[in-house]
Amino acid sequence: MGTLEPVHAGYYQHCPIGSIVVVSIDPVASVAPLRDDVASEAAKRIPRGRYLVLIDIIHGLDFYALPEASPLKFLFYMIGRGLPDPPYACVPLSPDAPHPFGRAAVALPSPLPWPDCYVHTLLRFSAQIIRIYADSPSRILLSEEDQGLVVSSRVEDGRAAERSIRPSVPETEEAPNPDLDALEDQLTYDMTEDDLPPPQAGTPSVHEDERTGTATSSSATDDDEPMKLQIRAEMWLNVADVSQPGNPQVLADQIRQLVAIEKDWAQRTVLRQLADQPRTRKWAAAVANEGVSATGPSSCSHSRSASNIALDDVPMALADGLEHGTGREVDPTMQNITARPSRGKSSVVLRVTRFLTKRFISVTRILGFRR
Repeated sequence: MGTLEPVHAGYYQHCPIGSIVVVSIDPVASVAPLRDDVASEAAKRIPRGRYLVLIDIIHGLDFYALPEASPLKFLFYMIGRGLPDPPYACVPLSPDAPHPFGRAAVALPSPLPWPDCYVHTLLRFSAQIIRIYADSPSRILLSEEDQGLVVSSRVEDGRAAERSIRPSVPETEEAPNPDLDALEDQLTYDMTEDDLPPPQAGTPSVHEDERTGTATSSSATDDDEPMKLQIRAEMWLNVADVSQPGNPQVLADQIRQLVAIEKDWAQRTVLRQLADQPRTRKWAAAVANEGVSATGPSSCSHSRSASNIALDDVPMALADGLEHGTGREVDPTMQNITARPSRGKSSVVLRVTRFLTKRFISVTRILGFRR
């Protein structure tokens, strides 16, 4: 059958839901929508590997477009050799792979080359398939009953993991600061798809993916593709094409590195756009010399229309060495700024900077940032 490229949603018949296949993330292709040389160079330093995965569902499909016009995107479970961490969060793929709580193994139509493989129920990710190597497919497909077992196990393991999570150090509440609260109230606003203007004729349709919080475009070209991270991967239908499957934790780390590259790109983009604004320099000087009044900067303009966000009017202080935790998810409504830096002038500067960076990422994931 050879290699299938380019890949569209019509090729899902070659890799049905419940199939065990091999994938390899392409870091450079994943950050290509950012159209940023720094991001591309950072992505090149991420080592590639091949990993066993179980296809969970197809997602991000545009039902208003032909399958040939839609990308093929899957949600995958990671598969690894040996028990994961925590050890109970798995489903055995062989009777020879014991589960610590005695969970039964699924029945495969043909055994995997490795007898100690497990589906890691708490490690899932989504990716767009850009290339399929379809020669000699293994056709290792879970039955519908066993697919249901994996889903119910994920729910059960997720609840167990939530019960086991306890903060190591109690969080100390910061004393209220009227100046910072007033400033945050001025800067914070809500933006959802309901607030966006209706798309004009000829504009690619954009839908928000419920699982990942990202936007997907069904008819975008390279020039008008939304500028956001899109995990992209190659797929092998023959599991024997990998001599030794990679560690799922390494795959998870690769995805975290790509997310960190996107956040770094967002920070640099925000700072580049705001660096030469007169109000930015004026407000930064005021913070350095006099601090921020309880009422905050005057006449800040915040449009609820994403296409008219007045970045020129948002006060911003340029801070060196921005902190942005890669493990923290972006709150799309930004009702609270969760970072808790030390109080004072530097606290105001850092909190405003963090807010604007997070808001920028939130906007790009709803609309897709365009040059």
